[in-house]
Parts: sequence; structure tokens; C-alpha cells
Amino acid sequence: MHRFIDLTLDGVTSGVVYAALALALVLIWRSTRVINFAQGAMGMFTTFIAVSVIDRGDSYWVALLVALVAGFVLGGVVERVLVRRVEGGPPLNAVILTLGLFILLEALAPMIWGGQTRSFPAHFSIVGVKVGSSHIALSPFDIFTLIAVVVVMVALIVLFQGTNLGLQMRAAAFSPEVSRLLGVRVGRRVFDDGCAIAERTLVTIGDYCTLNAGSVIQCHSMEDGIFKSDHTVLEDGCTVGAGALIHYGVTMGRGAQLRPDSFLMKGESVPAQARWGGNPARAM
Repeated sequence: MHRFIDLTLDGVTSGVVYAALALALVLIWRSTRVINFAQGAMGMFTTFIAVSVIDRGDSYWVALLVALVAGFVLGGVVERVLVRRVEGGPPLNAVILTLGLFILLEALAPMIWGGQTRSFPAHFSIVGVKVGSSHIALSPFDIFTLIAVVVVMVALIVLFQGTNLGLQMRAAAFSPEVSRLLGVRVGRRVFDDGCAIAERTLVTIGDYCTLNAGSVIQCHSMEDGIFKSDHTVLEDGCTVGAGALIHYGVTMGRGAQLRPDSFLMKGESVPAQARWGGNPARAM
């Protein structure tokens, strides 16, 4: 029975570490539709940076902070410089890119810190907690790991379910994909908070557009008994305010904004970076 408890606790403490790595993979996939095969190598690289900080005489907590900042910077650089260039292209491009990054980091780490195996120093004791007359396989460091992962998990739940940023990430991950299946030509990382699109095959939405709740893109009209329709194009970075209506034959230039509850009439062409509003909408 004692061995069963030890193996169970050891599995739990090891499992939460793998769960944290899996969570990172899922977050990247949900936001970019890219599987990052270099995720483990990036974690290893930032861990070596933290070890270097400890070797210089700084505390465990300083090293942890440096590792977090280094991971944030490394992830941001990889996304901006590498991943964004292949995002939306053939899936094989992202696979080759992240595998190449994995090989690069795996080769770079021993060149900087040497090829010998090293262990990361634990700030808390790794000796099992004593229960009665025996020790169980659950050390203070294991408890710290469990608490840290649970705190991160709760923080992510709050982020995705209780904040506008989390809502935007969820919408950017799923709504554009659903729109593509319905025939809309949608770019990358479009935030769709509930835009109604009647003629989906007549609408083109560029990258990084924002479609707020209650907005409508309508590509048809019945005029004097004649049904009319035309394409509507939103170029990269456009914002459609909540409750706004865009009629048919409209083009919104790059970065253009339409204020909430506005009506953009048929055939209008909004210049790039312009701000329009009103009913009918005009330049502001």
C-alpha cells in the first residue's frame, strides 16, 4: 500500500509538469493554428538561462523571474519573426519551421553551457514529507509545483472566461474558421464577437479585423422591386463597431474604423486609417 501511494503521488507530481507543457501547446494551437514542436526546446533554453543566473549568485526567485521574462521574449520573437510568416500557409511550412527551431535550440544550448547533464537546483526540500513513522513521495518542492500549476490553470480559466482579452482570443481562434467553412474569405486573427453576415460568399475580411457584437454586413438590397447585391471588402486591420451596419458594394481601406451604431451606405469607399460614423456614415 505504501508503494502504491508513493507511485501515485510521483505520477501526479510528474503529470502536472507534462500538463503544463501540454497546456502551452494547446494555447499556441488555439491562437495561431500552429503546433510548436520546439516548445520543449524553448523551455529547456530558458531553464539554462535561469541556471546561469543562479550560478552567478542570485536567488532562486530572481532566476525564476528571469526565466519567465526570457520565455516571454523568446516566444514573442519566434511568433513575430518566424511563425507569423508561415501562419495561414500550408501546414507543412509550420512543421518544418518549428522542427528547425527545435534543432537550432538543441544545438545552441550545449555550445553555450556545455553538453553535460545538469539538474536545476530546487529552492525547497526534495525529501518526502514525513507522515507518521515513514516518508511519502511528496516533497515540499512537489507541493510547490502542484500549487504553481493549479494557480496558472485557475488564472487561465479566469482569463478565457472572464476577460475581454480571453474572449478575443477564443473568438479569433474559432469564429474565423467557422466563417471560412460557411464561405467567407477571412484573413488571420480576426476577432468576431457576433457579426451577422447574410451573403457570406460576397464578403472578404482581411487580417486582424475586429467585428464587434451586433454588427451586420449585408450585401443585398431590394430597390424598386429589383434585387441588387455586390461584394463588400474589409481590408487588413478594419474595425466595425457594435451594432453597425455595412451595406453592399462597400470597401473599407486598411485600418479603417466604423463607429458603433453607424450605417455605412452602399457603394461607399472608406479610405485607409479613416474613422467614419453616423447614419449615414461620414468621415469624422
